[in-house]
Amino acid sequence: MAFFLSMKKFAVTLTLDFIAAVILFVGTLHADELKNNGQPDQLESPSFESFMLNDESFAVIVGKAPANAKVELIDGARKLGETTADDKGSFTLTLQKKLGKGQYHFVLRATDQSGKSFTSVETVTVIISHKVPDGMAAFMNDPAGASRFISNAPGIIEIGKKTHNNFDVTRITYKNSILTISGQAEKNMQIIATLGNMRLGSDKTDINGKFELSRFVSLFSGDHVFRIDLFNDGGENVGSLAIPFRIDERHHPVNQLYRDGKPVKTVIVEKGDSLSSIAEKAYGSSRYSEAIYSANSAILKNPDHITKGQELILPEIDNSQKSKAANAQTNLKEK
Repeated sequence: MAFFLSMKKFAVTLTLDFIAAVILFVGTLHADELKNNGQPDQLESPSFESFMLNDESFAVIVGKAPANAKVELIDGARKLGETTADDKGSFTLTLQKKLGKGQYHFVLRATDQSGKSFTSVETVTVIISHKVPDGMAAFMNDPAGASRFISNAPGIIEIGKKTHNNFDVTRITYKNSILTISGQAEKNMQIIATLGNMRLGSDKTDINGKFELSRFVSLFSGDHVFRIDLFNDGGENVGSLAIPFRIDERHHPVNQLYRDGKPVKTVIVEKGDSLSSIAEKAYGSSRYSEAIYSANSAILKNPDHITKGQELILPEIDNSQKSKAANAQTNLKEK
């Protein structure tokens, strides 16, 4: 009896091992078949790295593709340009025709030397106004992650057919899933805000032309572009703006100030702060305190007097300001 039980156990073990071997063999054949059939992996898909306008306002796209592949820029059913990737898969594609004012949705298509074609996983949305090169923003929509800008630091872009002179967005905040958009226009005008196909809300400007609309909304980390439309009493659209907004961490509060159409960094004055100490923390050197004072001269009458709770703009430091600050530091040492 024990002999028959042992033989039965052996047969079951042999059967299970045989099934496992068959599964492994079939899986290997399937993997080999995919490989032999040229099933593309993610690395073979072309990808965007940057999108910019050159000095003559022609679009320039830099990216990666299979080595020596033909790369095409596609907008819907239209091919707007093509180039060839080098031996390492890098390419630069410069369009021969300027992009007109409007919004575009681009993908890349690469065809390798065997004739196989691959389309980019990402799509890139490009918004262009009549004011170039500053009036352009390009951001990449990646289905596997957060969107991100691939153009130079974008500012507010006028995208309407006509824009009211006093129409502007001055601040966007996002805290505890509450999005608040503030700005100004003429009095008694309607404001409507949207994000993609989602309407965020509306508001009317007060007697001073100020508006502020809020909405509870869950936003992922990454780059976003809000559209703000302005309507007069007759319901006519008299202005449309595209506003770039970045969330570095999903649950981290964001307080973004805009000045002259550009997003600017700010700092809240704490007890014991001075312009020199703020410059030291922000730029690594106290010599940029004068640049901070100049950027905030509208609210600061004295560089030696700042108040706890004040919000100060931290300006971008260009080469001329660096040179000026360095000369001032040298003169101070010589004295």
